[in-house]
Amino acid sequence: MLAGGVICVVVLRLVSLLLSGNPGSLDTRVKVQYLMSALGLQKPFSAIGIGMWLALIMAFNVWFIIWPNQKKALGIVTVEAAEKAKAARTAMLTSRVNTMLSLPMLYCMVAQQNGGL
Repeated sequence: MLAGGVICVVVLRLVSLLLSGNPGSLDTRVKVQYLMSALGLQKPFSAIGIGMWLALIMAFNVWFIIWPNQKKALGIVTVEAAEKAKAARTAMLTSRVNTMLSLPMLYCMVAQQNGGL
């Protein structure tokens, strides 16, 4: 449950940074519009939006798949030997997925500043 709390704190911090200043100001409305356009994969923000979605998938993998299974594999949580081996394999495979997603994520985020997709 700690992971859920951490994600909530991060999201709240990002929202507070996004809305810092006057909530009705033009700057805040532009930030919200940019964020919604990017997450909605609308042109010309589709590249950064794809990168953002990949990053969110990777964060989900870490906090809700890798870390709980890693705790079992490391013995932080007491489990049987068979479940420990299965948890270690699950954590390893999900970490590999995150590694494979990191290059397309980086490409999309860099492509946005160079004209997008």
